[in-house]
Amino acid sequence: MFRKPLDLGFGKRIYFGAFEIALLIIFHSRPLIVSASNALIDAPIAAGGEIPVEMLENWIIVRKSMTWGDAAMYCNEKYFRLTVLPALDNAKGLIDKIKTLSKPYDPGYDKLYKEVEFGMDRRYWIGLTDLMEEGKWTWIQDGTELAYELWYPKQPDHKMADGATKSLEHCVSLWNPGYNNKDSHSFNDEDCKNKYYPICDAADGASAAAAAAVYSNSVLLPVAAG
Repeated sequence: MFRKPLDLGFGKRIYFGAFEIALLIIFHSRPLIVSASNALIDAPIAAGGEIPVEMLENWIIVRKSMTWGDAAMYCNEKYFRLTVLPALDNAKGLIDKIKTLSKPYDPGYDKLYKEVEFGMDRRYWIGLTDLMEEGKWTWIQDGTELAYELWYPKQPDHKMADGATKSLEHCVSLWNPGYNNKDSHSFNDEDCKNKYYPICDAADGASAAAAAAVYSNSVLLPVAAG
């Protein structure tokens, strides 16, 4: 597949396909509205240290909250891409892995809320967006349209019945507002400037363990002051 270098300055380049370049131009030209992330703690990262990851077979959870645009660039630079889930079985497989990883809800969960990293209510960015065309949900990199139904009830909800747009929710996360009822994650349209953990695909079909071994840095280090 043709991939064009994107110069980020400071001698750094990331290679993107034509679809991704168009998408990022649109993304960065939209008004920026910063919203708070969910309250679960992020993994501590030492100053100058690599961001730790969590391996889920062919998926890589980057344990640092970031915007959707930053997540797309980070996955592209470090691994392969922000995850693309072309079939329902792919999405369900990932959701099952997240459920296995996450702390299940129990009556004492809310008291420990800000001490938990992987709770069932954590949100994750995936490579699905309608930035290219309003209401047309496509996967990053090749523009393939979403071909199955996995939206949370009444989502996506940023477009009203008369066609008007009521918000800037153009990027898709995995979310689970019913975590206390033991629900699983599903799709939700969100403001692209929200900050969540990205889920990346491994490079060019390689196993996630092989693709990300150099970046795993699984030993948690103290957070640097400032």
